[in-house]
Amino acid sequence: MTNAVPVEFSRPLVMDEIGIDGADLEIEANADERNLLARRLDLVSLESLTAAVRVALMENGTVIHVTGTLRADVTQSCVVTLEPVTTHIEGVLESLFTTEGTPESGGETEISLSPDAEDPPEPILDRTIDLGDVVAERLALEINPFPRQFGASFEAYSSATAGADPEPPQDGGPFAVLAKIKGTAADPES
Repeated sequence: MTNAVPVEFSRPLVMDEIGIDGADLEIEANADERNLLARRLDLVSLESLTAAVRVALMENGTVIHVTGTLRADVTQSCVVTLEPVTTHIEGVLESLFTTEGTPESGGETEISLSPDAEDPPEPILDRTIDLGDVVAERLALEINPFPRQFGASFEAYSSATAGADPEPPQDGGPFAVLAKIKGTAADPES
């Protein structure tokens, strides 16, 4: 029994399918995949997701260069009003993968990490790259983390709801209670 992590959008590409001249692929998420991705990415909905992908062999076939573009239409909740905000996203894909350092290549390769260096290539396991996962990861990076409806601002929203705040507590609130406790604890005659 395996505990595999479910992949919402999977398009596996086996290295043997790439060819010496590379491969050009068009991929599109179906309705079920878009619903699963929307849940994973905390979206109201994901109306479309397509990608044009170019896969090329480099360095005698030990490195795979994936480039391309993705297009998506997403609906998120406005961070101010919670109303739906629909956005069209266009992003660029670029990833490197390698067979070096994997158990299949017969060993591990030492990788030097530096904050200024480019990301090292990801390992290829079972001679397969999941292009759907590459697209989903890039989509996650392209999504606006703080979507807002046009014209929505925190100032306007807080001004509109300012009269809705309840009256302050008559006993002075939690800080007054803490001050009383601290005062009695500090007073040796209490």
